[in-house]
Amino acid sequence: MKFAQIEAFIFDLDGTLVDSGLDIALSANSVRSHFRLPELPLATAQSYVGDGVVRLLARTLGHDVATGLTTPDGLAVSEQQLTEGLAVFQKHYSEHLLDHTKLYPGVREVLAHLAGVPLHVATNKPRDFTDRM
Repeated sequence: MKFAQIEAFIFDLDGTLVDSGLDIALSANSVRSHFRLPELPLATAQSYVGDGVVRLLARTLGHDVATGLTTPDGLAVSEQQLTEGLAVFQKHYSEHLLDHTKLYPGVREVLAHLAGVPLHVATNKPRDFTDRM
């Protein structure tokens, strides 16, 4: 395939290039543990990933295990909890962001095939985490 007319490719990071859902879910559950809430099933926590860490934490902390509902119909989540939860999440994630995260199959080969074309990553993940990943 020729890429003469293509000036660059921009890829999303999480969920496109790398499978990072488990590490993110485990870090979200660390926030629930911090607030003495029962951990969520990993599939549930992973289902809340995708709209940034604040929304992830609102959904994770707002999840009522008795009803299965989350914000706004689940548990109330205060701004104080979100601020504190963000600090807990970032500390845990910083220490564990590469425990289970891996490239999706075929990504390395696709990127190698695109050698010579400028490649970029678009993500809402903080730069420090992105650079380390």
